[in-house]
Formats: sequence, C-alpha cells, structure tokens
Amino acid sequence: MAPPEADAGVMRITFLYSGQGDCIVIECPNGGNIVVDCGSTDYSGRTSAAQLRADFAAVIGADESIQALVVTHPDSDHYNRLASVIGDRPVGRVIHSLAIDRYGMDFGAWLREHAAEEIAFVRPPRSTSPPTCSSAVGLRFRSWQ
Repeated sequence: MAPPEADAGVMRITFLYSGQGDCIVIECPNGGNIVVDCGSTDYSGRTSAAQLRADFAAVIGADESIQALVVTHPDSDHYNRLASVIGDRPVGRVIHSLAIDRYGMDFGAWLREHAAEEIAFVRPPRSTSPPTCSSAVGLRFRSWQ
C-alpha cells in the first residue's frame, strides 16, 4: 500500500483495512497526525496485525511519532492492535471515553507505557443506549483558509 504523497496544507484521511474494527490515520495540514482506533476482531488471517502494521507504516512512515490517539469506545476491536501496530512509537495525547477500567487490561498497560504527554478523559452525555457505543468519542474538524 503506497498512498499518494501528501500536499502541504492539505488534510488527508486514510482508512486502513482491519476487518471487523477500525484503524484511521489523519494527516494534518501542519504535518502532525492523529490515529483513530487501532483494532480488529478478525483473526482469519485476512487482516493480520503484521499487514495492518505494514499498511500503517506506509501511511505515516516507519518511525513517525503520533501526536494524538483517539480510542472511540471500549470495544476491543477499537484498540486491541495498538501494541502490535503502533509499537513503541511515541504518542502525545490519548483521548478516550469512559474510565480505563472499562477497557481491557492490555489497553491500560499500553496506555501507561506509551502516552507521553497526557491522557484526556472524555465523558459523553448520559444516554439510555447500550454503554459502549453510546459513550463513543466523536470528532469534528474545522479548517480556515
């Protein structure tokens, strides 16, 4: 996977194939990047962690740090491949919904080891919907010329 070169001043969003789950890379106009989720429950071999890691590196580079990581909600298919795909890359800010104990132990351990700057806890408004997806983080981007 070799995406086209990014144009300076242009935001590019790449949706990496991860089977059942998400892994989204947002390349910002200022040269930074944001990763939204990184997981899968597809263990059929069609979406291996190694392939996802290679696709990820093709988008942002082999050693590029991550300015922000957003984990939208505590379903494991949104974070269970962080360690294998992101590895030891420095991560600036981690934004997630709900308390860490709502996530699996692997997420909490990875978070303590890799979140360099801060962990932002986002608590959405209460809802009568099921607790995971109704507690998801949403993103809105604005751009000014």
